Amino acid sequence: MDPATIDHWAPLLAAFQGARREEIGELRAGDVFELEGVWVLKITDEGEGQKVKNAASFRTIPLHAALIDAGFHTFAAGRPEGAFLFQEAERWGGKPGPMHADARGRLTESFGKRFARLLREKLNITD
Repeated sequence: MDPATIDHWAPLLAAFQGARREEIGELRAGDVFELEGVWVLKITDEGEGQKVKNAASFRTIPLHAALIDAGFHTFAAGRPEGAFLFQEAERWGGKPGPMHADARGRLTESFGKRFARLLREKLNITD
């Protein structure tokens, strides 16, 4: 999987950071930064196209060591300021492109479907 895509990073962020799928999809380059020597991830609604589920969802959390070892902070630092962190994987293996919201304003529905299909195929789930 292309490391510029949500398909590469979202499963890791969900597993190690406990973030919701849509929170991950709405991350922007400035939401990953170093704070007092610790790399953190900020879940917020401050940017265009960002929203949180409720008031308790606003949080700044340290990045898990596994994500740092995988280079997530370096990837995030290399994205254009203000841009969404991730691109969308092309369906037929083409070049990744920008993520687009669906009719309900959600960015990660396509990723969710791809991930569910991948799990079903890898785990041989038929029902």
